[in-house]
Amino acid sequence: SLTQHRAWVLFGKIGDKVRLRPLVVAGDKDRSPESALEGLLFDGDKRRRREGLHGLLCEIAPAWDRPEWESVSHFLNTLGSLPATTFDLVDALSEVPAVAAGALIRCCGDAAALERVWRGLDELPFLWETLPLDAWVATAEALQTHARHLSEQSGMPVAQLVPLVLRAV
Repeated sequence: SLTQHRAWVLFGKIGDKVRLRPLVVAGDKDRSPESALEGLLFDGDKRRRREGLHGLLCEIAPAWDRPEWESVSHFLNTLGSLPATTFDLVDALSEVPAVAAGALIRCCGDAAALERVWRGLDELPFLWETLPLDAWVATAEALQTHARHLSEQSGMPVAQLVPLVLRAV
């Protein structure tokens, strides 16, 4: 039923090409957002939505255990089949260097995902070569922190967990 979700996005695809402009179909407008990210994505004020997404992405950059990363991954999975400019979240991600670096590093266990993120963000006004070194360092530190946290919970050595984490995220 259309009403069990807040909105639906319909795409007119022929083969693997989007031929029609995406259309948003309203669902249950009274349904409360399930997360801060969902609330931002449905905010009708473009400036407030963009600023909110930027702020949220800055918050999750160092925290790989945040549930928002799963949603980010879902949006990144549309790259290659939908234009990178389709979703504000992907565009906002390209403006937060540590999140862009994190998105790429998080998919290192999957060559197809790595290529999809690399090429997808290249569709935007974005160059991987311009990401500052401190964004890559912050991403490596976030990975290390996440692996240490998982190591404490599981008892596995960090060195064994890092390759597993990169395959799982």
